[in-house]
Amino acid sequence: MTDLPKGWRRVPLVDAADVTLGQSPPGHSYNDTGEGVPFFQGKTEFTKTYAEVRKYTTAGTKFAMAGDILISVRAPVGPTNLAPVNCAIGRGLAALRAKNGVDHRYLHWALRATEHELAAHGAGTTFPAVTGKQLKAHPIALPASLEDQRRIVAILDDHASRLDAADAYLDAGRRRAEKLLTSLLSGYFQGPTSSLSSLARSASYGTSTKCVVSGPGPAVVRIPNLVAGKIDLTDEKRVADASVDVRSAMLDEGDLLIVRTNGSIDLIGRSAVVQDGVDAAFASYLIRYQVRRDLVRPQWIQAMLSAPQMRRRMESLAASSAGQYNLSLAKLNPLDVPVPPLEEQDRRLAHLADATNELARLRAAIDSTVVRSSALRRSLLSAAVSGQLN
Repeated sequence: MTDLPKGWRRVPLVDAADVTLGQSPPGHSYNDTGEGVPFFQGKTEFTKTYAEVRKYTTAGTKFAMAGDILISVRAPVGPTNLAPVNCAIGRGLAALRAKNGVDHRYLHWALRATEHELAAHGAGTTFPAVTGKQLKAHPIALPASLEDQRRIVAILDDHASRLDAADAYLDAGRRRAEKLLTSLLSGYFQGPTSSLSSLARSASYGTSTKCVVSGPGPAVVRIPNLVAGKIDLTDEKRVADASVDVRSAMLDEGDLLIVRTNGSIDLIGRSAVVQDGVDAAFASYLIRYQVRRDLVRPQWIQAMLSAPQMRRRMESLAASSAGQYNLSLAKLNPLDVPVPPLEEQDRRLAHLADATNELARLRAAIDSTVVRSSALRRSLLSAAVSGQLN
């Protein structure tokens, strides 16, 4: 533990704040119609600053006041938010209210700075959690005076606002780049069309045989293996029974796979082209098209299936049943795909590849900057609550 400057002191959280441990009301008291008081259960309701009201309860027993610090005490331990209104809290949370000359905003910053230390007390359990005793004993470093606390808060607020602005700029840049690629795909979605079925030599569903990690049979391409328009077998499962014949579902280079069934509408219609070297069958949640390469590149169809016009069409066709969205061959076969001459397909695919590579480089640069920003935030917080911030 870092030595503190002269005049600073380290105290248990219970000496710096009133601590209210949450308690879950009976399940029948929950509602989303506004009856009773707002109710927060845990981290899932946290946003950047203020918890989001999603549920209410008519039988709350433990309460927080508007502005109180809400801290997650189980799965995960440590994250904080502020209560936006007077509310009830469940056992996944505790409410903290600064006392004894402690600035409320400083206390919040101090908890954020030491979140990982508190979380360490909950490590090693199936569902990480800390007890009320552990929470109350959590050490907080306090400056010599209330004025010093407020000075530190002002410095942190200023730096945080600058970092927030930088992060917002990076997010905006990421969104603009994504829109440019979408716009490019949308612009290519025009001209003479052909139905998907007329562009294919065959179309079929995959195998429904059971697959497991390190199974004795062939690898099986599943929905998670369709990544960025290609097949990624990093997360590989294989046929569990080696005697099962899956030869009819074995993939060839250039096969086009399309997600046909999933609980997420965003995944319906996701597609990928099998690249050379993939030795695997494909699962029943996918449809395979073996395309006529004298008419179309499989990569061109994959690109057109990603265009916003086609995404809207496929989502409208994906009927939902028992929480699952479904596309069938009967729905996919009539879909009209723009089919320019092969030479033009190649030119546009090369342009798309260049744009995709540039986008990947931009994403990597943004991700690297975000990592550095997060590290700077942590260093700033650590310095602030250990008396090293001037």
